[in-house]
Amino acid sequence: MKLYVLIILVLLFGFLIDYGSGSNVQGYISKPNESDQPAPLILVKDSSFILQPIVENMNMPGYEFVMTLKLYYKDKMVKPLEFKKGPPLDSYCSDSTYVVFYLQNKNTLQISSTRRMSCRILAVFNIDKFQNRLLKTYPMDSIRVTNGVTDNSYVIIVNDKQYLNRLITKYNNWR
Repeated sequence: MKLYVLIILVLLFGFLIDYGSGSNVQGYISKPNESDQPAPLILVKDSSFILQPIVENMNMPGYEFVMTLKLYYKDKMVKPLEFKKGPPLDSYCSDSTYVVFYLQNKNTLQISSTRRMSCRILAVFNIDKFQNRLLKTYPMDSIRVTNGVTDNSYVIIVNDKQYLNRLITKYNNWR
């Protein structure tokens, strides 16, 4: 028993020393840095709908790619909920969101978000190669966002129709 405790302590101590030394494995694992990411597409002027593509491998020129889209939005309530403590809740929460991209070739692309509960809703969408190719090839006319909990749906006309085309062409040229 003492031997097991000693082994665990040595491993834990070694981990803490290694973690504290700041060993850098960025050549192998690349976390996106928010400041290096492209500017988001603000879909509604009051910033209630924001589309943010995430560029992976930003520190590896020539190997960057976009396979994740983040959509921040608020599903506004008609009347905010008041609480005894804290600010009122003025938008619904959700753990699932569906987005439909209406493309200029008259096709639609529907993507479901990964499950994640949030109230200033952050929906994360992972796009596969086929979806990536469609978004790279065809400009988007509009986007429909549906809260999977409330079934409230919003259609947003996209002003910068080439936004995803430009980003995916720039960063996914090697895929």
